[in-house]
Amino acid sequence: MSVNSSVQQFSGGLAAWLSGTIIGEGPSGRITGYAAAGAVAATLVLTCIWLARFLRPVPTELSPAGVSVESV
Repeated sequence: MSVNSSVQQFSGGLAAWLSGTIIGEGPSGRITGYAAAGAVAATLVLTCIWLARFLRPVPTELSPAGVSVESV
């Protein structure tokens, strides 16, 4: 679970850093790059949805001993 949490924290930090590099302030005080940051976010969400299609449960013979995998 700590690896999962680490990946989540890293991803959140990476997203904040990336959006901070894309979004800025123009000379008139207007926000710039907001549409580009939204396009990047939407593209990554769609990519994650596409990749989630390939997730499968661990076969029973590969699950750790003593852990039963039951459907709810």
